[in-house]
Amino acid sequence: MKSKRIALYGGSFNPPGNHHHFIAGLLLLQFDEVVIVPCGSRNDKESNGVVTHQERKQMIELAFQDITGLRFDWHDLDNGVFTPTHELQERYNGDDEIWHVVGADIIIKGRTDQSKIQTSWKNGQEVWQNLNFCVLPRPGYNLSGEDLPPHCLEIDCHYPGSSSQIREKIAMGLPIDDLVPETVAEYITENQLYYDLEHLPRGQSQLAWKGFFEVKTRQTDGGARDVVRTTDSVSLLILLKDLQEIILVRQPRVSMITDDNPDGMITELVAGRFDVDLTVKHLAAKEASEEVGATIDPDRITLINDGQSMALSAGILDEMGYLTFVTINSSEIEATDRIFGVEDEGEQIQRVRMPISDLANYVCEDVRTFALIQWFLRTQAA
Repeated sequence: MKSKRIALYGGSFNPPGNHHHFIAGLLLLQFDEVVIVPCGSRNDKESNGVVTHQERKQMIELAFQDITGLRFDWHDLDNGVFTPTHELQERYNGDDEIWHVVGADIIIKGRTDQSKIQTSWKNGQEVWQNLNFCVLPRPGYNLSGEDLPPHCLEIDCHYPGSSSQIREKIAMGLPIDDLVPETVAEYITENQLYYDLEHLPRGQSQLAWKGFFEVKTRQTDGGARDVVRTTDSVSLLILLKDLQEIILVRQPRVSMITDDNPDGMITELVAGRFDVDLTVKHLAAKEASEEVGATIDPDRITLINDGQSMALSAGILDEMGYLTFVTINSSEIEATDRIFGVEDEGEQIQRVRMPISDLANYVCEDVRTFALIQWFLRTQAA
C-alpha cells in the first residue's frame, strides 16, 4: 500500500480566521491528508482565559466544516497540553510521510543555525535535520534558500489576517466579517467572546477580561473601586556603544489611537510581559530578540532601581514594571531593518535608532521611556 503524504497543521486558532481556512484548502492541494492540530496551553504564548478549550473547539469545527478531507487531532486541546514537534512526529510515526506546517518566522536564520527551531525548540537541531517542513510565508520575513531545513517544501500563499488582529478588532468594537467565516463571527457574538469591557453589550459589564488584564471590583473604606489586574512587565534600554546610539521601537498601540494619531503609533522601549516563566533579565533578552533582532546574554543586562519593580499607575492598575539597561555593539544586532515582532501576535514593530546627542532634547511619549532616558543621561552619558 502506497504511503500517504500527511500535513500536520498546528496552531492555537484562537479564533480561527479566513486565513486559516484558506491555508487548509491550499494544503489539501499539496498533500493527501491534512490534520488540524489545535494546541492546548503553551508556555511561550499568552493564554486567553476568556475563551475555554470547548469554545475554541466549537469555533474550529465551524471554521473548517465546509472543507472535505480535513480531520482533527483534539488530543492537545482536550487535555490542555502542548505537544512539542518531535513528540508529535512520534505520535504519527508509521508508513506515512509526515510534514509539519510552520511559518517563515521560525525558519529564518537557519543558514547560521540560529532559527527558532534550532535554538529554542526541544531537540531543535535533530528536528531541523530529520523532519519534513512545509513552510508558509510571513510578512517581514524574507527567506533565502540557505535558510531552509534539509527536508522542506515552500508554499506560496499570501492571505491577510491573524488571530491577534481579529481579537483586537473585537476588543475595539469593530466588525470582523472580512476576517472570519460567518459561522465563527456569529458564534463569537452569541457567546460574547474576546470583548473588551467598554464594548460589551449593556448589562454585561461585570465580565472579567482575562488575558493581558482583568477588571475586578474591590471594596475599600472609601467604597467600591475598580482595579485593573494584569501581569508585570519589563522594559529595556539598549545602547549601541560603538555607534553611540540607543535603540527604541515604534509600533501601534490601541490606547494611543486618537484623531491626531489614527494609527496609534508610539515610540517606546523594548518591552514585554511576564506571560512565560522567565527571570527579568531573560525576559528582557527575549523581547530584544523578537522586537529589534538583538542577541543579548541576559547576564549582561543591568537591573535599574536595585532590581525593584515600580508601580506604573497605582490609582487603578496593579501592574508593576521593571526597568533594565544593556550595552552592546552593532555586531550583536541585525544589520538590516525590517518589520520585527511575533507575527502570530499581530506585532508590527519598527526599529528606531537615536543618537545619544539627541536625547537631551527628545520629547518622550511614554513614561517608562522618559524614566530610563533620564536615568541614562544622569548616570551613563557622561
